[in-house]
Amino acid sequence: NVDGELTDKIFQYNKSKADSGLKEKQVNIAAQVFASEKNLAIMVGSDAHSWVELGSATLLLPEFNSADELRRVLRQGIPSTRSLTTAEHFFSSASIFFSKIFSWNF
Repeated sequence: NVDGELTDKIFQYNKSKADSGLKEKQVNIAAQVFASEKNLAIMVGSDAHSWVELGSATLLLPEFNSADELRRVLRQGIPSTRSLTTAEHFFSSASIFFSKIFSWNF
């Protein structure tokens, strides 16, 4: 439900969108504003399509031991993101391309 009544969190930061261009960056910002207006916890993700992208967007959380505890600590999460270097971006794009052509996995 987009009005925030049936959800308790929103995916606020998509790493691949942040590196793509201005319009995609605006989508991430709009999601952050929406989460704030609706008092929703945020989630982030690297949206990794190659190993070099793994961990480029994480949500640092306090320790938790159950799904209920996870729901409680999500609001305390601290997003940690980093942009890929030019070399990492090139390698990531090349590995995605070659994995589609030759079924390679890097």
